[in-house]
Amino acid sequence: MYVLHLSINYYMNKCFYSLLVGLLLIPAIFGATTCSEYWGEECSSRSLGDSFYPCNGVEHGHDEYVAEVYISEDNILPDQYQQVTCEFIPTKYWSVDKIYIYYFDGSNWTCLYEGIGEHKYAYNKSISFKVDKTEGEKIVRCIISRDPVTGECANKGTYYDNDDLNFMVIKPQECNISCSDKNVFERNETIDCSLSCNKKVNLVYTFSSTRKNYSISYHNPNHNIEIPFDSLPVAGIYNLEIYALDSFSEMKIATKEITLRSKAIISSIFAETLNDDLTKITCKITDKYSGESINNYQVSFLMDEAIIGSNYTTNGNAIYIHHSEEKGLHNFTCSISENELYNANDRKTSETFLSGNKINITAMELKTMEDKLNELTEELVIYKSVPYISKEFTNTLNEAEFIAKKLNKNLNDEDINQFKNTEQSLEKKLSTLNWLRQLNNLKIFLAKYSLIGISILLLIPFGFAIYKINKKNERHQKEINYYRNRERDAHKKIECIEKDYFNRKISEESFNKLILENKDKLEKIKARLNELTS
Repeated sequence: MYVLHLSINYYMNKCFYSLLVGLLLIPAIFGATTCSEYWGEECSSRSLGDSFYPCNGVEHGHDEYVAEVYISEDNILPDQYQQVTCEFIPTKYWSVDKIYIYYFDGSNWTCLYEGIGEHKYAYNKSISFKVDKTEGEKIVRCIISRDPVTGECANKGTYYDNDDLNFMVIKPQECNISCSDKNVFERNETIDCSLSCNKKVNLVYTFSSTRKNYSISYHNPNHNIEIPFDSLPVAGIYNLEIYALDSFSEMKIATKEITLRSKAIISSIFAETLNDDLTKITCKITDKYSGESINNYQVSFLMDEAIIGSNYTTNGNAIYIHHSEEKGLHNFTCSISENELYNANDRKTSETFLSGNKINITAMELKTMEDKLNELTEELVIYKSVPYISKEFTNTLNEAEFIAKKLNKNLNDEDINQFKNTEQSLEKKLSTLNWLRQLNNLKIFLAKYSLIGISILLLIPFGFAIYKINKKNERHQKEINYYRNRERDAHKKIECIEKDYFNRKISEESFNKLILENKDKLEKIKARLNELTS
């Protein structure tokens, strides 16, 4: 208890008195919540109603009042000790005030303290008490009164003040969870768990190596949950941790090591000639479902279906440098197989021209190559100006631009054999672009004129009948919408009544009457809705 005896002359300057009291009344043990914080205005205010129903109302004190109420805990476990501190301002006259501290456990009021207050100067009174076992809202009340208190409201006398502050008793969560014994999963499977808690909780689970949290929405105390794998980037071994959270605590309720299997694919292959006898083959390996690159995956490399070597992926790319003195057009292939984490049976092939020894070309041949490059580049520019048609068209256009750059490099290198090979590849891509554009134009034409013709044929014989049906359905739907709106409003009205009763703004008698009236209206509305929708 903090009791301040200030030997200050009664007639001293009021400003000095107020400043001194404010500096000395700084409690060392007060918790996070005060009466003023809860009610949104200073509890010392004489115009604030700072007590709960049915004792709510403005105090009738003269110059004695409760200045503040403090508690040590906003949320507390059952059977634990709560501390309440009341800050009192007594009357400056010689009459004696009585002070009280009450506790409401949700059902009954208990007087924790009753005694004679200090005289003349501000003081504090603190008391610790053991809260009950019942979960829910509790109230502490500080009272100062010149008249004897005849009840927990203390609002029958001439001079009194009663200020309230609430807190919550929350039971600790107790959860049991049981998950399937299976430890190896495919992408399309889930981890199935059965959860049982003594209260509602919010579940959060994490796959530790991803460093991400995935939240499951608010659940009932008993619930079956399914944990998917679609958010994981690649296959691998993961440590699953599941947490149960409520407003009071966070508890890890399960840990499970799982192995996720997925499917690997070859997303791209690219073969390029480095010089006369070296070819670089690059293969990109990704997870089919997430599109993420897969590391340390073995890739086999083939030339004309004969194995020439293998390598492992780094940042998703496996690279192999092949030495060959052969000339002409050859097929380079990447191939992957299944391993312990991935299902895979994929291969991709790239056609590449090996030039062997470089051939000297004449000025006329060089001029012909330049003219051909300009011709193909001009055609490519035309397709680049075409509005978006499809993803396939865009991908083909990007490939054509890449080949055009390669063709320009062949020209600069004066490599006529490689130029001819690249030229053929670019012409194929341009031909594909032309076909895709023509196909798109045909689709637009057919969609435009076929829909117009069909619409005219259908609307002429059936237009009037459809109009009558639509009007009837429109009237019927309007009536359904009207009663649905009334049903929603009735539910909201009932919720408001329950909230007012919970906050002690209305009496139990008024609550029962209003609930009965509104539920009767709601039943009639539901009956009409059933008639309309049956």
